[in-house]
Amino acid sequence: MSDPRGRHRGATGAGPPVVDPSAHAEAITSSHVEVLNVAIEVDDRLVAPLLPAPLRLTLPPMVTFVIWRFHESSLGAFTLAQTRVTTRLKVRSRGLVLGSYFHGAPAAAEELRTHWGFACLPGDIRLVRHHDEIRGAVEAGGKVALEVVGRAPHAIGPDDLREMSSLNPVRAVTSEGEQARLLQVDTEFRVEAASRSIQLEVQAFNGSAWNAPDIRQEYGVRALHYHCEMRLPPPRYLFDPMLTSEQESEQIERRLPVA
Repeated sequence: MSDPRGRHRGATGAGPPVVDPSAHAEAITSSHVEVLNVAIEVDDRLVAPLLPAPLRLTLPPMVTFVIWRFHESSLGAFTLAQTRVTTRLKVRSRGLVLGSYFHGAPAAAEELRTHWGFACLPGDIRLVRHHDEIRGAVEAGGKVALEVVGRAPHAIGPDDLREMSSLNPVRAVTSEGEQARLLQVDTEFRVEAASRSIQLEVQAFNGSAWNAPDIRQEYGVRALHYHCEMRLPPPRYLFDPMLTSEQESEQIERRLPVA
């Protein structure tokens, strides 16, 4: 779990990923990514203790479940599932990642872990679209971590979609040793087809699997499903979770690749 000082314990008890922000990283690119983004309202009293000091809850307080299925990419095919708390830092909304599961090649998981700060715990992740519903599910260790369904989806325009940046709790390598930081992950995408469902049901959610044992759904907001081209550039910003919301971000300067 996370605490106001930015410590974040993985669902298996392990600490957050160790990231060397200055290490060279190549952008992850894909011409075909399938995305499921489910939003629910939650009780602010249950999620506020999860937030590091600089972050504030949005109104209404929300949690999102996000599945990215990369049908192909510069790292090969893989699927990544995340649970995020929607927060604000200064004027911008950002999703604090509580946990993430991964299915794909171990080398791709290591790249996402060491450069983008995703925990990438092993899991079985499913994303299925039927004509009358969209389903997403995550299983880990033989147990269901998440199962959601959005019924009666209807088409929406690509311009109706926005994706906020994520914040991954990490241990950043600095000149003073490893330090707790929040690593901002941005996405660039071009949507080709999208749909939305407001008939949302969270059929299963194991909060402990996502470092959030007390989270309960208050209200289902919506499920978005879309196909897109996506690019994940190397992270550019770090935040110190012990500082206030008025802090400036630390801009990352990366080493050039070794010839």
